[in-house]
Amino acid sequence: MNKLNEIISAIKKPLSFASRHQFANLDTVKKLEYHLHTLAEEALSLPLDTENKALFQKLLDCVDSFDSLNNEGKKERIENVLTLLSKIKGGETTDPCAWKRLSTPIQFVKGVGPRISELLGKKGIHTVGDALYFLPRRYEDRREIKKIAAITTSAIETVRGNILMLDVVPYMKGRKRIFEMAVSDGTGTVIAKWFHFNERYMKKRFSRGQQVIISGEVKLYRFQKEIHHP
Repeated sequence: MNKLNEIISAIKKPLSFASRHQFANLDTVKKLEYHLHTLAEEALSLPLDTENKALFQKLLDCVDSFDSLNNEGKKERIENVLTLLSKIKGGETTDPCAWKRLSTPIQFVKGVGPRISELLGKKGIHTVGDALYFLPRRYEDRREIKKIAAITTSAIETVRGNILMLDVVPYMKGRKRIFEMAVSDGTGTVIAKWFHFNERYMKKRFSRGQQVIISGEVKLYRFQKEIHHP
């Protein structure tokens, strides 16, 4: 497969998945605008003839502001992009063997079987292709580690520190219990809380003085910064 074919295939696969079953998978596919824009720019860097270059330029215009559209607008744009791809010369977008593999029922993938297949089906995953494009609901960049004193409430933050205290604490007048862990980096302290936990596992996994990195949404409770289920 030449470079142009690779780009066309990479553009077409998520669009074909999103439009399957009358666009039932549209909300599952995220970051399409960035993905399509990057690939179209890559295609325009190739030595294309005038007609193909014009088609990719139209494709670029078509995906502009795609992520901000409502679903009806997105459906129309996807159909337009697929039409443009079909007009590109010198690019064969159909690989019968590859598409046949993608349409393989998920049940027949090694290690899946009928029971797990039924569970996956509830998530809309019926084929290998469905599983391939079942993307995360959101992306969190945890590479930036902040000082605890600098973290902001209601934001997703990542901190590093040492465990000062950890224990099971009663709440709701003793009717329920939570697992709390106080983490400090010298600039401040944040409380990590788990409302659903295995006490034996948590006490085996964590110990006082241990250095940990935790990440999650920062909350404020009685003037104390907390992260629930980091």
